[in-house]
Amino acid sequence: MTDSQNMFRPATVTELDGGPEVRTFPRTGPLAVDWIAEAPDAVVLRLPPDGDTSAPAERWTEVTARGFRDRIRVLARGLIGLGLDSGDVVAIMCRTRAEWTLLSWACAYVGVAVAPIYDTSSAIQVQWILTDSGARLFVVETPELRNASRVDHLADDIRPDVLVVDEGAMEQIEQAAASVGEASLDARAGSVAESDLHGIVYTSGTTGRPKGCEITHAAFFCSADGAYSVIREAVDRGDQPRTVLMLPLAHIFGRVLETATLLARYVLVHEPDMTHVAAAFTMHHPTYIGSVPRIFEKVYAAAAASAQAKGPRAARIFAAAEETAVEMADTTSPSRGLRYKYGLYDRLVYRKLRDALGGECRTIISGGSALSPHLSLFFKGVGFEILEGYGLTEVGITNVNPPGGAKIGTVGPPMPGVRMTLGPDGEVLIQAPQAMVGYRGDPESTRMALTTDGWCRTGDLGRFDGEHLRIIGRSGELIITSGGTNVAPVMLEESLAQHPLIGQAMVVGNGRPFVAALLTLDPDGAAYWARNHGIFNGEELTSHPDVLAAIEEQVATTNELVSRAESIREWRLLPVEWTVESGDLTPTLKMKRNVITDRTADTINEMYGASRA
Repeated sequence: MTDSQNMFRPATVTELDGGPEVRTFPRTGPLAVDWIAEAPDAVVLRLPPDGDTSAPAERWTEVTARGFRDRIRVLARGLIGLGLDSGDVVAIMCRTRAEWTLLSWACAYVGVAVAPIYDTSSAIQVQWILTDSGARLFVVETPELRNASRVDHLADDIRPDVLVVDEGAMEQIEQAAASVGEASLDARAGSVAESDLHGIVYTSGTTGRPKGCEITHAAFFCSADGAYSVIREAVDRGDQPRTVLMLPLAHIFGRVLETATLLARYVLVHEPDMTHVAAAFTMHHPTYIGSVPRIFEKVYAAAAASAQAKGPRAARIFAAAEETAVEMADTTSPSRGLRYKYGLYDRLVYRKLRDALGGECRTIISGGSALSPHLSLFFKGVGFEILEGYGLTEVGITNVNPPGGAKIGTVGPPMPGVRMTLGPDGEVLIQAPQAMVGYRGDPESTRMALTTDGWCRTGDLGRFDGEHLRIIGRSGELIITSGGTNVAPVMLEESLAQHPLIGQAMVVGNGRPFVAALLTLDPDGAAYWARNHGIFNGEELTSHPDVLAAIEEQVATTNELVSRAESIREWRLLPVEWTVESGDLTPTLKMKRNVITDRTADTINEMYGASRA
């Protein structure tokens, strides 16, 4: 064993063990599709007419489990007809649409691996994934995305064939099925093994070039199986459990939620347009929702800002309702007075928030990054069960809070089959049957990430809270001031972002004499707040004294959470949000701290030059 492998071996004796792996679902694509079809009349998909998700619900088509299997088998024959062999790779660049799901399952049915690509990826990233994965076919959503990807500029010997969804890609694949018989398909499907490659999922990349995590069929379906075994009680409610999927299917969280929903034979609805999510909730009435914390932060901020916009009385009612919800969520024995207040605010506030998520949702699954404890308590008090989870592309989904046993501020115990421990520096180390084989074509990075006995470095810092894991930051994000103070920025950033004016917050200070922060305005929250405070349209909010004073108050509130050495001494409000399109966020809405730091270097330097702290 090399020195680098030795240095990553767990050195602590404390360990969490999720127990034996569960095996409810099959572990290959073909067997999984057949499993779904064993309840042939169960509705598993709703499809919009001509891809128009704004069309009235009565125009949508319901797809049964039998119909799903039939469609997958036709597409799978088409892939064979196009000349794709077992072990070949198909790259998919598409928003969260049913075509993504159908094509990926067809690929799995015939042993073809999928390399997902975010629809927001740059041309350089797309070309890297296409060439690194060795994709033979590239399925892209629109002609505009095809042009933006610059796939047609690749050299002939490395350029894959290209099909465009909006130009009939699915129909072209189905037409190719005519040359392939059912017996040939059955033979091909029967040859797919658990150890075969299911996909090459590229890290979203907060730093550096994305690395391709090679994931087998067994690992992929194990991740969905383990997650479902924990949350089943919370999502298997009512006659027809259903969800609106808005997570990108290029990310492991979205894929696992999609897969578990189909394997459970619940109803899956795709929503590709984040500006249409609220309407989708109202139309389809999901019973459970999975998303990243940013979505729930915006729901909260919009509700708070809307109350402020209605005047001081409404703002006071919302503030009291918020306090009551948090208090109710944080107790197991509410007093009579608390129950009375809760009933009052349920009629005035909470019911409207539940209606905003469709009126029938009772379970929220949050992942991708940390949801602040305050928001967890708030949404729990409103009437949702919050199940926060954790995972990485390299090891799949490994933790989730169990229904009835969720511990706010943690990501839950390890799932069945998962073991975890902490390294000497607090880094979370994981053994899991759903772990990747390694990074495609990168043995050195694989050796750095995986020990020979199967422990994976996560890069996350954590601590154990009983049987639950608490993530406290990224090892690369820990700030060490020039005075030697260690500062985990996440708690400060979460507190700052609770104000309706503040959309995003990034704490800086590594190697500097004190901690500072960069902030952006929340467009919706700031507009509501401004109207309520008599600030007219057209006035510049980033320099308005009332705005700056309100943010200064929030900074002071945040500083009460930490010591003087960890407190924020300076901050600046930036004129624009950080977005995926600007290159400042990953497709899963994580901040690219190094990118933001480079772009705002002058502002950061000015903060430290201006301060006498």
